[in-house]
Amino acid sequence: MSSWECLSFATVDVYTANTYALIAHLNLLLILRHHPQAFSFQLTYATAFVAPTLALFLGYPVAWWCLTPVVAFLIQNVLEGIDKGTENLAALEGMRYRALGA
Repeated sequence: MSSWECLSFATVDVYTANTYALIAHLNLLLILRHHPQAFSFQLTYATAFVAPTLALFLGYPVAWWCLTPVVAFLIQNVLEGIDKGTENLAALEGMRYRALGA
């Protein structure tokens, strides 16, 4: 295999990695905007980990490509924290004492 063929194979894989990372980022944007056609976080993680896996097998720096899964993890935790806080406020509102005539 010539060096030109190896270079074009690696270039195609970098484009593939960028495409999957872009898909993951666009889905995260849809999730943040509560769009009904947004995919689940499981599919977001699946697309986000394509790029680090390709980088690992091709010998590229993996740390840069791991940024997308880290962003997905942060967004998921923040949204879950907001949802849990909202549920706790609703439960607290339900426990409020209501005295008639007071």
